[in-house]
Amino acid sequence: MSLDFKVYLQTPDGDEVIRRICIPGLDFGYLRHEICYRFSISKYEHFSLCWKDNEGDKIRINTERELEIALNETSSSPIKLYVILQGQQDHPSDHLKKNGPVHSTVNCDECGLKSLQGYRYKCLVCHNYDLCTNCEKSERIHSEHPMVRIPVPLNGEQPFGRKYQNVKDNIYGTMKYLLENS
Repeated sequence: MSLDFKVYLQTPDGDEVIRRICIPGLDFGYLRHEICYRFSISKYEHFSLCWKDNEGDKIRINTERELEIALNETSSSPIKLYVILQGQQDHPSDHLKKNGPVHSTVNCDECGLKSLQGYRYKCLVCHNYDLCTNCEKSERIHSEHPMVRIPVPLNGEQPFGRKYQNVKDNIYGTMKYLLENS
């Protein structure tokens, strides 16, 4: 079942841009991706999607379930959606301005940030998959697997001595156990 949308975007200068978007099925993440692509919206820009109910109220869509509700309550085809830009999210270069330890040998696998600063989030299922703090905050990114928050770098360059090595061994031992028993 393919879904046909007519998507409206109000530009900062007041113009309205309209795009037709067809997606192969009910997939909110894919729809958001297509909207970003078609309207050239940076992945660092926040935006919301809305639809108008039969009373003319704009109803926000944040989840696949809410998209399904909009589809069930909308009789028009194509389904009209409205994009509301909400401003910029942190760009990867802004990460470095934040406080916190630097994980110098780790890159974020979502935004490409090199040398993570602050918390590092490591996937307990995938081999060598890490996220920075900002990407981990997005509930849509890699939400299918459990992540472990690592507050300090886990490399031998840190001056924590034997105590640090024990912490590192415990974390990796726990991760190995969880992977083998999940």
